[in-house]
Amino acid sequence: MLMFKEIRKIIIQQPNKFLDYCRDNFIRHVGVIDLIENNVLEPIEQQITLGQVTITNVCQDKVNHFFITKELKWDSEYFSYPCYNLEMIITENENVYSASKAIATYLDNFKFKKSYITLNIPSSQTFLLQAVSLTVFRLVETRLNYFLKIDPIHADTTRRIREATQKDIIHIMDVARRMRNDFDRVHADYSISQDIADNYIATFAEQSIKGFADLVLVPDIVGKPPFGFLAGNYPLEISGIKVSRLVLAAVDSSVQKGWLNSLLVEMNNRLLEAGANYLTTITQAANKPAIRVWEKAGFRLSNITHLFSYKKND
Repeated sequence: MLMFKEIRKIIIQQPNKFLDYCRDNFIRHVGVIDLIENNVLEPIEQQITLGQVTITNVCQDKVNHFFITKELKWDSEYFSYPCYNLEMIITENENVYSASKAIATYLDNFKFKKSYITLNIPSSQTFLLQAVSLTVFRLVETRLNYFLKIDPIHADTTRRIREATQKDIIHIMDVARRMRNDFDRVHADYSISQDIADNYIATFAEQSIKGFADLVLVPDIVGKPPFGFLAGNYPLEISGIKVSRLVLAAVDSSVQKGWLNSLLVEMNNRLLEAGANYLTTITQAANKPAIRVWEKAGFRLSNITHLFSYKKND
């Protein structure tokens, strides 16, 4: 835990600089340091204790560069090669060229020769973005992180909505495949084929019904199988605020229009009953239809991140 203590010291000395690493940075009733402690540092420390996260130190030009790495077990099983997320890169000082060389060394020494690594960097981390851009990492997604304060919304009572069941899985998987989002991380990454990306999203939708998500809502129209779905999670407490998250959504609007908004209204009201104060979601800067839906519903932009990936031995 010695390296974690060094990382904590660096972050706490400049808390505002690292605030965007907190996904729920829209929470304002607590101080910045408390928010980072509760939502960035404590989760990392817990995952280190559980063996889910490792820290690697690369000393480059007499400067320490700390790499916090988490194995993505579900992705690894699905793709049949090791998948990891580089949660954070923390450096003792900001030298773009020194950091880029340290990143190259980290990748060269990575324990698995064939592996897939992702790295999500807040847009406010300009130094790190420039350093990563000098390496073999490639940008695959610019991600918009949104939040919504949950209040009661009047639902259209002419549109019936129900929870998905196991019998809906084949239809939900079909919708997820057909309503492809070309800008999500698996479809935008050229190292992953379109067929594999389509099946990944379809499988994720299937697993959402089987437990990845707490709640999956679908249109309930007599004589029609579900042509869309919205998956979300019940709230978790974050610094005294209860936050829910949307997991996945896809709707075939050619059947009937406006159903994503209807599903969202129902999700909002059900999560409100479950005690949620906020609902969060993500989309990509290039996904204009999704942006219009979220912003029309009242979602506000929390922060922007840039997702990079690297596949060793492409």
